[in-house]
Amino acid sequence: MNNMSKNWKSMIIYILIPILLIVSVIFFANQQTKVDVKYSQIVSMFKNDEISEFTLDLSSGNLVYKTFDKPNAEQTYSVPSVSYFLDDIRDEVEEYNDAHPDKPITYDYKAGTSNSWLISMLPTILMFVLIVVMGFYLVKKMSGAMSNETNRTLGFGKIKAKSLVDDEKRKTTFKDVAGCDEEIAELVVLV
Repeated sequence: MNNMSKNWKSMIIYILIPILLIVSVIFFANQQTKVDVKYSQIVSMFKNDEISEFTLDLSSGNLVYKTFDKPNAEQTYSVPSVSYFLDDIRDEVEEYNDAHPDKPITYDYKAGTSNSWLISMLPTILMFVLIVVMGFYLVKKMSGAMSNETNRTLGFGKIKAKSLVDDEKRKTTFKDVAGCDEEIAELVVLV
């Protein structure tokens, strides 16, 4: 019983570690401070000449921008469609830059890397590999525990047959059998 409780405690630890890792990765991935801004608000900020500079990642759609009100604070937004966004703001940016040549909107477009999808899939792949490795380890540990002689949970109803050699060394007589005189008499008749 003591060995079984140790196995359960170790299994709980091995199950909790991957769960805690998954929760921490999800927590830290979502930890970025996101202001709930709608797409229409971003476009209206460009139309109302509130944006002082911005950088747009063309593959992921991440927009990092600064406003004239808060020139030192970078804010982020994930654009749903890069091509629609560029169509929506292109005219406003050009008009503002033509009207204010001394203080134009500075912008930069970053080309996306070809391995960005691999980087975004990396935590998922690592968790999958970790779960598979832990599964193999637990199966190996459980099979080792089941085959161990001290763990007889699966051998509960098995008969432990005695060899004939042991019976020849030990002679059992009718005097060794207690009670049931009628059965003893029937055995004497058979013998």
